[in-house]
Amino acid sequence: NKFTIYYLNNIFIYFETLIEYKEYVRKILDVLYEYEFSINIEKSEFYIREIIFFRYLILKNKVRIELSKVEAI
Repeated sequence: NKFTIYYLNNIFIYFETLIEYKEYVRKILDVLYEYEFSINIEKSEFYIREIIFFRYLILKNKVRIELSKVEAI
């Protein structure tokens, strides 16, 4: 797919504009509903600008190693 990455029970949506983001979220939610998947809204995060995933800090146009993990070594 052109705007998502799936890994186990995680769905990452990448986007350029807020309009795109809203469109993509709607598409993902429609597909989940169609196939009777559910989401836990309390565990969900929407419209975040950065995330730490597998010790990587993922930002717009950048991926970095999480510095706290490097300092520990």
